[in-house]
Amino acid sequence: NHLGNYALFLHEIRKDYDKAEEYYRKSLEIDPHGANHLGNYALFLHEIRKDYDKAEEYYRKSLEIDPHGANHLGNYALFLRNIRKKYDKAEEYYRKSLEIDPQDANNLGNYALFLRNIRKDYDKAEEYYRKSLEIDPHGANHLGNYAGFLLSRGNKKGFSLVEKAIELARKDLSEPLHKPLLLECLFYQYAHSTDKHLQKRSLKEIKILLKEGTTSPGWDLSDNVKRATQDGHPHPDFLDRLAKVISEEIDIQELDSFNPWQDA
Repeated sequence: NHLGNYALFLHEIRKDYDKAEEYYRKSLEIDPHGANHLGNYALFLHEIRKDYDKAEEYYRKSLEIDPHGANHLGNYALFLRNIRKKYDKAEEYYRKSLEIDPQDANNLGNYALFLRNIRKDYDKAEEYYRKSLEIDPHGANHLGNYAGFLLSRGNKKGFSLVEKAIELARKDLSEPLHKPLLLECLFYQYAHSTDKHLQKRSLKEIKILLKEGTTSPGWDLSDNVKRATQDGHPHPDFLDRLAKVISEEIDIQELDSFNPWQDA
């Protein structure tokens, strides 16, 4: 229905979240069995409201009505992976989504990330990253994730992809995922670049983002820290702490005693 479509427009384009929720609710009062709008509202509750129990309720309702909705299957897989930590179940839903729509760039990229971080199946992860970016070469999040993956493996091709991801993220910082993405990509530059000026610029912007409250909760940067340390990063202890601040494992005050942070 048009109310549900307008709710999605307000949610994803206008970022008018209170108004979007009002229209999602109106839409579902009129048609409580609209699988697509149930799934979109579930994603809204998951990513914007952080109301995880309610989000799961709506994901399930959506998939009970339409078990073949590839987009909502993929979103529920992401929810199970990130929020519930039910990894086997998440993989089951990723696979279902990609059986139904093997050309969904977003689900391909999210499954690649799952294979990298959870399964540690790096060859398979690279295969899915490439598939995702062949279909959507301008997908900022998956570009950034693939760049971080390549740099953690010592592949310098990651630098050009990081620059592309940063450029795309900067174009729309009102998009909820773009500031955390920018933070992650700046970290990759600081961790892996040997250009001291670029390192300094990246750290300065990282500090600004962190101070204004941007983080990337649960984001695993340990492979990048390990690779950068092996490659001779001048401040490995600081790098490790910085990664943990970004992922919200430790508080930002833990950086205050480090010279690079003081100088940034």
